[in-house]
This record gives sequence, structure tokens and C-alpha cells, in this order.
Amino acid sequence: MFYETWNGKENIFDIMYLNADRYYQSNSEPMDCENVLKSILQLFNATLIQHNGEWFIYRTIDLIEDGTLFTRYVEGLQFELFDLNPGITIGSQINNFEIFHCNSNQKKSIAPSVQAYRVTYQYGNANSVFLNSELKLSGSGLNIDGWHVENVDGMVYRNNDGKGLTSKTFTGNSDPLLISLNQSIDINQGAVIKLIIRFANENINSVGLRFAIKVGSKFFNIDDGQWQNDGVINFIANYSFEGYYPGGEKKCKGLGDATYELVVKAPESGNLVLSIYRDRHPLGAGDFKIYSVNVIPNDSGNIKGREYTAQRTKKYPL
Repeated sequence: MFYETWNGKENIFDIMYLNADRYYQSNSEPMDCENVLKSILQLFNATLIQHNGEWFIYRTIDLIEDGTLFTRYVEGLQFELFDLNPGITIGSQINNFEIFHCNSNQKKSIAPSVQAYRVTYQYGNANSVFLNSELKLSGSGLNIDGWHVENVDGMVYRNNDGKGLTSKTFTGNSDPLLISLNQSIDINQGAVIKLIIRFANENINSVGLRFAIKVGSKFFNIDDGQWQNDGVINFIANYSFEGYYPGGEKKCKGLGDATYELVVKAPESGNLVLSIYRDRHPLGAGDFKIYSVNVIPNDSGNIKGREYTAQRTKKYPL
């Protein structure tokens, strides 16, 4: 399976994420595994079968009689490519008669156009409260609509796919800003919101995520789990410890792609302030990447589904 217009280097399914909040039958009861699998397969008109002790995922219309190319994964890692011939003979072989396969419903017809169309969002509407949560860049520079971008030392770059930024590890003692939300978003007191940040720490001396979230006049401190009056920059570690340098500095190695989630209740009504800061280490050399920043409202709990219906208006003669 692939997208015809996808021009990225990665497999689209290796970088695609699903929102697990949609898979709830009610406010607290999750869907069973079978229904979750069906809902995902339906997105691609795909089929899941077991054959010779292995699971195969494919689209029936993509099968080729002379051999269909499959990718085998072992423990989540790509192992090899192989061909599988799905051809099979069906029909009667009695007395060497020709093989025929007939269907009782073999007819052609022209059906009238659809008078009404209904779309059902089975698992709620988990939309971000602000625009451009995927950090899509505009133009050829570092401009991101809806966001303010800082580049204090010229070491901030565009990601190759045109979404998000890459910045070199900062070596100073300050916490330079990378991006901050410049959209006016009002949050009501008591509203439950979920913050989701997709990022990566790569190479040596890349250590983690630094961010700040504020509603009204209150900053949230993840260490205390409370809102406070003073500004705070939260830190999420995403590295492995590799020992010490001769000067006593920690030798760290980034662990790659990561997703951080935080669910909080607004302490008061006010404007949402959200900032992502540069990664820093005394010796630098690492890379910090930011892919997306999402804030999803959750005031009424998990919504099972919503339906929208579009209906044709009656055509009148001119």
C-alpha cells in the first residue's frame, strides 16, 4: 500500500499515527481488539488473513495473478520482500468439462444519482483547538503560519518534508525559544485539554524536550503536577546515558522519535500560551526535531460518534 503522491523517503505507514482517544464505546469503555482492527482496515479497504502461519494484510484489488509483492516484517522490523501467487482455479473438473464460474446477478444498470449522503465519524471529532498543528512551513524560509519561530544562532533548519524544524543542540546557559503559538486561543476554566507533542532527539548530546504551557496567568509544572504563578520550562528526557566526558559533562545519546502527552484541567479562563524551546547541552553537536504540537479539547469526555447528512436540493426549471 502506498500513496501515489507521497514523495517522502520514509514508508508512509512508518510515520503515520492513530489517535487512540477515538476508540471508545463510551466515556470509559474501550472498544475490543476486533473492532479496532476493522476500523483501521476499513480506511484502506484492506483485508487481514492468516496463511501458512503468517498474517497477511493486503487490498484485494491489488492482487496480481503472476505474483504479488509482499513485505515480511519480523518483530516489527522489515525482514524481506517476497512474491506470492494468489491464483486459484475454481469451478467443475467433472468429465474434463470447461471451467465456468457464473453469478446469478450478472447485469448492468444505471442507478439514479444520490439524493442524500451521510458521513459518520465513528469515534468522535478529535480536532486541535488551533490551526497548523502539523507545523507546515510556508515559502522557502522558516515561516510557520500560526507560530513564531526563533533562530538565535542560525542553527535552525526546515525538515525535509516541509513540516516542522530541526535545530542543533544549544551550548549556552540560557533556554532559547524555538517556536511559540501566536494564535489567540481562549480556554474556559475547568476545561480538560490534552497536549500532544511529537519530537525527536538524534545523535550525541541530544537530551530531550523543553516546553512551557500557560493558561491565563498560570503555568503548569509537570514535576509538581500543579499550576503555578511563576514561569516554568518543563523537561522530558529522551536520551541514553553513555558515560562522562573528561570535563565531567554527561555523554548523552538521543533516543530518536518520541511522543509526549499531557492531560490537564485549565485552572482559570484565559488565553493559551504554548512554547517549545531548543535542546541544550554544554558540548552540543546533537539534533532536536519538532514534528507537531497538538492541543485537543476533552470537555465532554470521549464522544462515541457524530453524523452529518448532506441532501440535494430540488432542481427547479429555469
